[in-house]
Amino acid sequence: MKSRVLVLTIVGVLGFAAVAFAGVMGYRMFFGASQDEAVALVPEGALVYGNVFLDPSMDQKRAIGDLLEKFPQAPSADEARNQLVDLFDKGLAEIDMTFDEDVDPWLGDQIAGFSMTPNDLIAAQPSDAAALEENAPAAAFLVASDDDDAALAFIDEAASRGDKGFTEKSYEGVDYKLSESDGNAVGIVDGYVVVGSEPGLKAVVDTSGGEPNLMDDETYNDTIDRLTEDRLATVYFDGRKLTEALEKSGAAPPGSDGALGGLGALGLNAVEPVGAALFAQSDKVVFEATSTLPEGAAGDLARSAGSGLLAELPADSFGALGFTDFGKTLTTFYEIAAQAFTGAGAGTAEDFDQQFEAQTGLNPREDLLSWMGDAGVFVTGADPSSVAGGLVVQSTDPATSSAAIGQIEKLLQGQGLQTEPVSLAGVNGFKVQPEGSPQPIVVLAGDKVVVAYGEEAAEAAYNADPALSSSETFQSALGGLGDGYTPSGYFDLTAIQALAESAGAAQFPEYEQEVKPWLEPLSYVAFGSSVDGDRVTQRLVIGIE
Repeated sequence: MKSRVLVLTIVGVLGFAAVAFAGVMGYRMFFGASQDEAVALVPEGALVYGNVFLDPSMDQKRAIGDLLEKFPQAPSADEARNQLVDLFDKGLAEIDMTFDEDVDPWLGDQIAGFSMTPNDLIAAQPSDAAALEENAPAAAFLVASDDDDAALAFIDEAASRGDKGFTEKSYEGVDYKLSESDGNAVGIVDGYVVVGSEPGLKAVVDTSGGEPNLMDDETYNDTIDRLTEDRLATVYFDGRKLTEALEKSGAAPPGSDGALGGLGALGLNAVEPVGAALFAQSDKVVFEATSTLPEGAAGDLARSAGSGLLAELPADSFGALGFTDFGKTLTTFYEIAAQAFTGAGAGTAEDFDQQFEAQTGLNPREDLLSWMGDAGVFVTGADPSSVAGGLVVQSTDPATSSAAIGQIEKLLQGQGLQTEPVSLAGVNGFKVQPEGSPQPIVVLAGDKVVVAYGEEAAEAAYNADPALSSSETFQSALGGLGDGYTPSGYFDLTAIQALAESAGAAQFPEYEQEVKPWLEPLSYVAFGSSVDGDRVTQRLVIGIE
């Protein structure tokens, strides 16, 4: 009896485990993210890699369907497919073939592509050095195949009907065709139709035979794993490999400062690997990118990235940007200019400062950059005649900033421009009327320094009431970026469309019939970033309602 109970218990446990496993696999099949299989055939030394899912996950399909429903002129899924098929058929008609009969039977669920640096290829395949000397790129596309026999039949038939001559070749047991006119090769490797240069195809064959692939690169894995998992497309770029290739070729000296000039001051003597993704949600499209922060000033700027005065700008702004610690940002770029100045043999950085002060009466670091805190830029206006905007900078030292503004007014007067005193929002400043301009340029100096086009814009910039933070569209944009992301820019696409129509776009029938239906669902564009340790992730979001 006990043994029977034990057997039944084991069977029950195994049955439960089987059901649970089937449930997990079923969930992944219907709701899980699409898996990138092509990357296993991409050499570890790839400089660039990209992948597009032809058959994305159920969630992505549902999101795309929800988005298309918001566009009245958007085709249905079947109509969109038919339109794409028609485009393919126009090209295939030259060799008397069609997509449905000759491509669809074998076409799989993804297309990928990669490119290597010449130095990586020479190291991996010395025998191909001669081909490299003839500028043969080490690159290839990989098209997933569900039926290799059908794919091979398509390749053979297309080659026989085309006007290009092909040579039958073989490499490590893989047969392929080499075009006699352009050197491109095509063959089938582990369930993928590989089309590219001969060195590129050979690199895929070597990788399928056991050479390290891109997934063996820890940096690649660390970068891609930071991206949203369920996505439509992925791109990876390792700028370090390009820098190393330039150094090996002698096009840039070690460190690459010579190749990048003043960018060395930013710590960009080697571009960090970047991963990017595209994915859809029911109310937005998201472009996402992530990379490791570089050493030096660029990394410091990214770590301190924030909204600045973005949320405090006028509520009716249809475009707005925010900058945290604006003075620090400008100081970095000023130092780049000074480095370029000294690198050209024109003197030292101190000489650069002295020349600036001699011409303006202002010390660039002490009189201008030292007091600049957070900042924001905005644009408002419902029609062309009311378009206005400006720059707002928080002053950490109002006495110094006011003195600097006074000196700038004297400089303008010295150039023959007439200025007038102005007092707005309880703050003093001046205005100058450019010739032919309907509105003056207004400068205010208090706890904030405002430089604006138009007196109303200047007053609204100094004391925004209501502020952008109260705008429903802006709040939607913040939500669209996602938790943990700090916004740095925002555009109200509905307001921009209304401005374009007031400027005359609505007068054109083509706009009303062909353009407007595609613009009306667009709500906003927002971009921002999230910093986690030494890594920054950035998003650009297009809201669709």
